[in-house]
Amino acid sequence: YQRRVHGACKKYLHRLHERWLGRSWPQLDMCVGVHSGLVLVGNVGSSYRLNYTVIGDTVNVAARLKQANVYFGTTILCTAGMVYRSHGISSRALGMVLLRGRASPVEVAEILGREVEVDDNAFVTSYYQACHLLSIGNYAEATNALTHDGGPERELRHRIALLESGQLESASPVQIV
Repeated sequence: YQRRVHGACKKYLHRLHERWLGRSWPQLDMCVGVHSGLVLVGNVGSSYRLNYTVIGDTVNVAARLKQANVYFGTTILCTAGMVYRSHGISSRALGMVLLRGRASPVEVAEILGREVEVDDNAFVTSYYQACHLLSIGNYAEATNALTHDGGPERELRHRIALLESGQLESASPVQIV
């Protein structure tokens, strides 16, 4: 089910972009944060003002992941637990991220699409190679290993530049978003 939803959202946005481009309208972008867990769902309030809502830490994590898409330049982020439970989905691990309002970091991954739809994973391999080179302190080779210019690559290049200039003390995998 989740594979069909992801594919349908991407196709619909693509069709909207094509239609709006012809009318010179601005492009619409969508970001999604996915996490699973327990939530409180239902009508909350009094008889004077009743609101159907969803409450819980799970909802907060998903909302923060949605916001983290802007930081990483991605479209769909999820926690690693969601990736482990999903079959047929291609993803890229982005590491540990400390989300606003949380005491401990969560492992985050970018959803790339259905495995059958993702043509070339060379950019994922180069990203992982750059992360490894960064972890051993080889900043120049880490920068050179990044062959793609996507959002996560730009973020990693920025972190490498901060490390080289001394503005960041360690190549800690934890990022605050």
